[in-house]
Amino acid sequence: MRSFTIRLKDIVGSRTFTWQGALFLSVIATAGSLILFTLPGQTNLWHFFVIFAFAQVCALFVYAAAALTIARIANFKLKSIFVFVSYIAFCIVRAYVANRLLIRANLSDSTMLLWRIQANLFVNIPGFFGPAWILNTREKTRLRISELQSEVEKLRSELSELSLQYSEQRSFAERELAIEVATTKQVIETLISTHDSRITVTVLIEKISNQVNQLGQLIRTLSKAYSTRPPSIAPEFSDVSMMSIVDWLTTKYGISPLAASTMGSYLSFRYFITSGESSTILAQAFWVFTSIFCLLYLYRHQVIPVTKNFSRIVRLVIFQIVAVLVASTWAWLTILFDSQVTQQGSIFAVGAFTSWVVINVASIIVGVQNEYFSYVREIESGIVDFHSVINELRSLMQRENMAWKKMFARDIGRTPTAATVMLRNFSETPAAIDAEQVLERVSEIWELVLVELRSLT
Repeated sequence: MRSFTIRLKDIVGSRTFTWQGALFLSVIATAGSLILFTLPGQTNLWHFFVIFAFAQVCALFVYAAAALTIARIANFKLKSIFVFVSYIAFCIVRAYVANRLLIRANLSDSTMLLWRIQANLFVNIPGFFGPAWILNTREKTRLRISELQSEVEKLRSELSELSLQYSEQRSFAERELAIEVATTKQVIETLISTHDSRITVTVLIEKISNQVNQLGQLIRTLSKAYSTRPPSIAPEFSDVSMMSIVDWLTTKYGISPLAASTMGSYLSFRYFITSGESSTILAQAFWVFTSIFCLLYLYRHQVIPVTKNFSRIVRLVIFQIVAVLVASTWAWLTILFDSQVTQQGSIFAVGAFTSWVVINVASIIVGVQNEYFSYVREIESGIVDFHSVINELRSLMQRENMAWKKMFARDIGRTPTAATVMLRNFSETPAAIDAEQVLERVSEIWELVLVELRSLT
């Protein structure tokens, strides 16, 4: 149920009734009417075109009224009901006006009204709901992009603030430790020139000297070990490039086999229903569906891999050739099944041209949507990286903070400062202090500091 509601929101929204939708609906509905409602054997389409175009204009008044009214409805359920009621009203008005004009022109009789209403309800589904779904989805994607970009800016600010805190924390601790190390080095140099000649004292002084040198190297390593550079995030989204859409269609996607084959079989199905040739209608529609599907499947999986390295113009020409073949396949197969319809070549030409336009428009729309979705995925991936960096930095700050506390905030007699003081006192009054005991304690303290620093590298 939740999935159905999400799909319904893609149709019912702020972009359900737009001038783009009205234009697309007018083209599809008028061309569809010429294909499906023209009398068999009729070669002059001009009368039918004028009648269906006028009926479309009248029905667009319903469309325009719906566009003005839907903005005043806040409840989603009522809005959904209103959209479908508007669609039914649109189809009824269109069918009624067309039927009355056809009767006046002696091209139909009054018994066809109900059938025309039913046919309009079926024929106008793609033209009415297709643009609504596309435009609402695009609007939702744009809003999603705006939300993601706002989230990126917040994460960037958070990371910058956290990096500053981390830098201050580390700078203070490193500075304090570096002072103690530098002082210890000076005292060690003094002791090397003045200490007694006992081997144990010499060994301990050398050990402390090595420990201090290692500490100096570790401090320098830690200073360079972590850089809080923000993750790479896609730049602000700009208008979609037609060249990028062409490249994507001709090197990866092609034409949707399912959508195009469904459209072709639908046109063939509706033609035979209209003309009364319904004895083998399912088999005919099946062959149209299968033929188009196989053609596009081969194009996507066999032709595109071979031609993807060709120049853009060559790939585009091949794409258009395939689009023309697909657009006309349903007409050729219909003629193959019923040789009596060859006299209606103009009708099939209109149908093929309309199908070609729909294929190209639908392909461009799919390409635009792909650009949007790719950009959304790129930003979402960048946001995941941001969270990863922030969590890593927080963990590092916590770990380093605990290490600095162990070094400087534990027992005052076991801190680097205490070790420096003991060593300085020993250098000033060596005779009054047990040298081995003092140097061992100093070495133990620096060894603990080394262990803590190594845990951070």
